[in-house]
Amino acid sequence: MTASVFDHPWMGALFAAPDIARHWAGDVQLAHMLAFERAYTSALCQVGRIDEAARDNAIAAMDRFTPDHGLLARGTARDGLVVPALVRELRVLSEYPDAIHTGSTSQDVLDTACVLTLRHVAKALRADLKKIQTAFSDLDTRFGSNRIMGRTRMQAALPIAVSTRLATWAHPIDTHIARLEQLGPRVFRLQFGGAAGDNQGLGTDAATMAQLIARDLDLDVPVVPWQSARDGIVEYGNWLALIAGHLGKIGQDV
Repeated sequence: MTASVFDHPWMGALFAAPDIARHWAGDVQLAHMLAFERAYTSALCQVGRIDEAARDNAIAAMDRFTPDHGLLARGTARDGLVVPALVRELRVLSEYPDAIHTGSTSQDVLDTACVLTLRHVAKALRADLKKIQTAFSDLDTRFGSNRIMGRTRMQAALPIAVSTRLATWAHPIDTHIARLEQLGPRVFRLQFGGAAGDNQGLGTDAATMAQLIARDLDLDVPVVPWQSARDGIVEYGNWLALIAGHLGKIGQDV
């Protein structure tokens, strides 16, 4: 039996972020994986590796797929990740099993699904940051000309305007939002490398398929597959840390 503060019947409310947590739900993650598989099958057809009948049948199988979470859990315990079990289930439902996932690899699916999740999370966080900006603006309008005690080394210094304090809280949020725009192309990218990272199973069709899949999922196309270059994910984590640190400083000031 495991215990988590996030699942605690009342302590969990202190750590709850429903708009974020819902993007990490199992069914949502599966939906992102299926989005990749649909786009992949469609791309196989567009480059002529499968015909339209195979494409339509395979995508219809994905559309009517109902996950057996027990089976997926057992598959994950056996294989170390969920994709092989998922692909087996999808292929059972299709008359054209080779139209599903052939030439791809589990990491392509998992990394791309993760990126789709991170993009939704970033959108939610951006909206939250905008709300905070609005709150600071409202406070400035109401109280900005008032005077409060300034601080130096955590001790009373000289009186300052409330606007001055609010500006030190608000301005970094502009930077956080700007950083998100800058890091987007380095994070919200398709992962597409195949089993060995060179897409050898797709030959000369690989580059075209990468463009087609990325367009379908509204992702950028990396210069090379990034399964062993995780700097984009780390940069995203750093962005989250900067936001958390900044908001923590505001809390400490208050």
